[in-house]
Amino acid sequence: MKPAVITLTALIGGTVLGCLAIAFGYIAYADSTHYLDREGATGMGVVFFYAPLGGLIIGIITAVVTFKILDRRPR
Repeated sequence: MKPAVITLTALIGGTVLGCLAIAFGYIAYADSTHYLDREGATGMGVVFFYAPLGGLIIGIITAVVTFKILDRRPR
């Protein structure tokens, strides 16, 4: 398989998994500390802004690391 396809797969997978990890991490934090968010503004801010942005950053880092590892291997 070509390194570009593997890198693109790592980017998409890292973005989705990073987004889910941040969103579920916030839910676990809010549940464990009994955080009360009556209007849901904090939860929506995390789920609709911070989680996708953090997921994209995690995905880009994952893609760069994957590309560097694949570039180092002999062909």
